[in-house]
Amino acid sequence: MKYPYRLSLGAQAGFVLPLVLVVLAVAMLVAGHIALQARHAMQAVELGRGRIAGEISEQNSLAEMQYRLTVNSPNFASYGKADAAIYADSRPYLAQSGAELRIQDEAGLLSVNGMDSSKIHDLLILFGRSGDVADHLADSLLDYRDPTDLKRLNGAASEGYIAAGELLPAHQLLSFSEEIYRVLGWRSLRTSDTMPPPDWLLTSAKRALNPNTAPLEVLAAYDAIPPELAKRIIDRRQVEAITGAADMVPLVAKPLESIWLSYGFQVSARVRLDIWPKEVRWGKRYYLEIAPGDGRERPIAIRGVRVLSPHDKKYYSHGETEHEIPIPTVTDSVRLPE
Repeated sequence: MKYPYRLSLGAQAGFVLPLVLVVLAVAMLVAGHIALQARHAMQAVELGRGRIAGEISEQNSLAEMQYRLTVNSPNFASYGKADAAIYADSRPYLAQSGAELRIQDEAGLLSVNGMDSSKIHDLLILFGRSGDVADHLADSLLDYRDPTDLKRLNGAASEGYIAAGELLPAHQLLSFSEEIYRVLGWRSLRTSDTMPPPDWLLTSAKRALNPNTAPLEVLAAYDAIPPELAKRIIDRRQVEAITGAADMVPLVAKPLESIWLSYGFQVSARVRLDIWPKEVRWGKRYYLEIAPGDGRERPIAIRGVRVLSPHDKKYYSHGETEHEIPIPTVTDSVRLPE
């Protein structure tokens, strides 16, 4: 019996070959997909290991600094003296874990809730803003702090925030220094070449500024202290601490009463501790308060924590803690004293 539709051997071979090629192509695609998934899984594992290692490093560094701050008494510029001194002026240290540490005495910062319009304006001029921009930012900050929704000449009321797609102003004193970025216009300072505002501002009330721990930008923000005199203060305290008015008057070349803030010459009980774990793209800022003691170990409390990350671009509201701060560039880190 003849089968009119029976394929010849040549026709069968011509049909099988494309089928085999299709199967091989599908197999290669599946294998490639599996390899890609395996690579992603390995990357996730490595990322997880790095994060765990970073958290361990960060916690070890925190414990180390809590111990060192509580067993060393505060001095003019540091905790402890001589070779055991840990300076609270934001200079970089390396912990035993390899993490970078920076400690900043809050007495060396300016209170964002205590400055009036003229002081805010002068500070912004110092940071390179034009007169018109400084007027706008200063009035916007005052409007943000004001319990009413009235708008100053160059400020911003609620409708300005709505038009810009921003969260409404709090109409109260700032709760933490990073909140300054919620004030309309102030976020432009985040990407400037100068020190980020949260690094030279604080929100708690304070009576005097410690010239031994204040950043150059804060010292230069004072009336009648031009940058060259502020630099002279920095140079002097690198040699020896400024211990009182007798040391300070020759440096500023005028009576201290003529300067708009009073001076104190002792590290405060409140410090900021920034920890950047090794090889991890995030850090944490701890707000610490050290209780007075009798020479033995003193209790230490963590008043708050802020996450430091240049990648997490989360605009916070009240109660949230994430914010963006660029990772510092370290060229002169030194080991913590043994």
